[in-house]
Amino acid sequence: MLIDRIFNEDFTSGGRFYRGWWQNIPRELRQYITIDGEPCSELDYSGQHLLLLYGLEGDEYRWLKGLNDDPYYLEDYGEDVRSLLKVAVLILVNETNEDRAIRAIRQKINYDFSYLDSTDDYIKSLIEALKDKHPEIKDQLFSGKGGELQYQDSQIAEYVLKDMQARGQPVLPVHDSFIVQDKYMAHLYSSMKEAYRMLGVDSIPEVKIKKGANTTFDKPYFMQLWELMDGESKINQKELESIKKLEDLL
Repeated sequence: MLIDRIFNEDFTSGGRFYRGWWQNIPRELRQYITIDGEPCSELDYSGQHLLLLYGLEGDEYRWLKGLNDDPYYLEDYGEDVRSLLKVAVLILVNETNEDRAIRAIRQKINYDFSYLDSTDDYIKSLIEALKDKHPEIKDQLFSGKGGELQYQDSQIAEYVLKDMQARGQPVLPVHDSFIVQDKYMAHLYSSMKEAYRMLGVDSIPEVKIKKGANTTFDKPYFMQLWELMDGESKINQKELESIKKLEDLL
């Protein structure tokens, strides 16, 4: 497996892993990937870049917004814009002014999201809706810090890849998600959570599973994954309840 790590101006900007063939195929085909003939699934950091921006501000997203909030869900737009927003956030942080950001988002819409409107008014309304939902990090928009954001997510990916490699478990990175043989899903989940804690990155995102086409959840190794996810959910719920009690006291 050959992939390249590509930095920007220096070794503290960018650094994502690119050029894996699995990154360049349509996303709907990734579910059919197998490794050594065994079925694979994908674990995905949910809302990673927005949460990294909250981390840069020293905030923990789930304590501010609740455990079940989708950071990319805008009430007036629904699910149709979610995939676009994942890309648009990086554009908005990377560019230094709104006009350049609008042009870049329009190009992305025309290329990958042709079912969406690409007019200035539509794109501006999306940006304003994003600001309204996330006022805590609006100062990070048009800051030119996209490379810094990518460096953080590349450091997280590097940790996961090295940890899984040390276990002898091959992983295919797709920036904020990872594809692995189903039998290693529990190890991958633990590694993805551990990466944030070990690197001291605030605002740990939820990890979601994208089921492979050949995957069946009745295998015994999935029981370990469900137990890990359920345990993490209970811990987060207890922590949130404790914080709310403390806030009520204050």
